[in-house]
Amino acid sequence: IGGGTPLGLCGSALVDLLALMRSNGRLTQYGRIQPKAGSIRIANGIVLTERDIETLLKANAAVHGGILALERHCGQTAKRLVLAGGFAQYLDVSNAVRIGLLPERDCRVVGNVSLAGSLRLAAMPEYAHELETIAATVSETPLNLIPEFQDYYIDSLIIP
Repeated sequence: IGGGTPLGLCGSALVDLLALMRSNGRLTQYGRIQPKAGSIRIANGIVLTERDIETLLKANAAVHGGILALERHCGQTAKRLVLAGGFAQYLDVSNAVRIGLLPERDCRVVGNVSLAGSLRLAAMPEYAHELETIAATVSETPLNLIPEFQDYYIDSLIIP
């Protein structure tokens, strides 16, 4: 990003790389590099280790398991997942599904909505009341309080 010598891989690139490695048989469902190796050289000075993959698989499991647990908690399957922020902006959704980061759902990438909302509020101050009304309807549900989350998390540690 931005030119120069690469120093590492961003998150969305890791998602793409794992999807590619899995589809080419270079990665087992448990995140082990094939043929057996503790790491793989990506580029000069950039190495992907099985420990890196393990970390990503834990993040995958938290996201995927969290979505499933929230759906269970709400008693319905999400019709659409809305993905926001810098990570989502560059995310290949099909690869995210392929490695188990996201369940198979309709996904919409919306970009930097916090900036868009701030700009809208600056241009239309009368919008503040509507935003306050919306914010008052939001509730927090800690995943650790959803009994099924632990099981969903563990089930989601495997790459499909």
